[in-house]
Amino acid sequence: MPTPHLKLPPCLGGTYVSRTRLEPDTTCRYFPRHCGFSRSAEAATMDESLSAITEQAIWRYVVRGTVTWMVGERRATAGPGTVIATRQPSNGRLLLPDGTVDLIWLTLQGPAALDYFDRITHRFGNLHLLAPGAAAVRRAEEMIRVARRNRPRSPFFWSEQTFLFLSAWHRGLEERRQPLLPLVRMAPQDARDLLTSVRSVKSFAAQVGYSQSHLTRLIARTWRETPGKVFRRVRLEEAARHLRDGDATVADVAGRAGYSSVPAFITAFKARFGLTPAAYRRSRR
Repeated sequence: MPTPHLKLPPCLGGTYVSRTRLEPDTTCRYFPRHCGFSRSAEAATMDESLSAITEQAIWRYVVRGTVTWMVGERRATAGPGTVIATRQPSNGRLLLPDGTVDLIWLTLQGPAALDYFDRITHRFGNLHLLAPGAAAVRRAEEMIRVARRNRPRSPFFWSEQTFLFLSAWHRGLEERRQPLLPLVRMAPQDARDLLTSVRSVKSFAAQVGYSQSHLTRLIARTWRETPGKVFRRVRLEEAARHLRDGDATVADVAGRAGYSSVPAFITAFKARFGLTPAAYRRSRR
């Protein structure tokens, strides 16, 4: 059983690919061209530059195992519950390691489907998490089941199914993001407790459910500064408080402020306060 809901016959050897069928002489603005379930037990590389000539989007969901998505020199690891949403043709590669990897996937075509797909990935990024029981995962599994029956369907049927899938995916990401949205909209001084625990813009974006680029635009518009500048300033102000009020060493304070290098911390602290951390501590006592 590849997922909690989708069952494939044993004769398929663990992999099933289906091409959805339309009624003759019809077109579809929301269209799932292919869908299926893939199981890999050996290392392999899927080169997306060779996957498609025409424009399409591919939505993959990692059911079991871990894969690596690479674009140029950038790479990201995706484990169970991760969605990998990409446009094709692209220069990306999906690296499958030795060991079992299970994926379910849909390829989408049609101008309306691609536009909706692009708006979702622009807002939430190309990789994010969904629970196995999430509505979008269930919708994808249902589309695979329907395609397996190999019956021609009307454009209205596939448009409706694809739109419902995209809507469920979008809604699931919005619901995951909503509880932390007020924190993003706070003024920096009101969000101090949150910001002092943030290790990077990337990790904060993942925490609140946004793509990093969308979060950067949102915070820059609200706070009039990039999140990187805001986070660094708040952490340095918190470091100054520890130097004034505590006995921790400069190295310990640097670590609490998110700096792995003490010299880098001293340089940043002096640029912010005009004194080295040690001199600042002496001047405040």
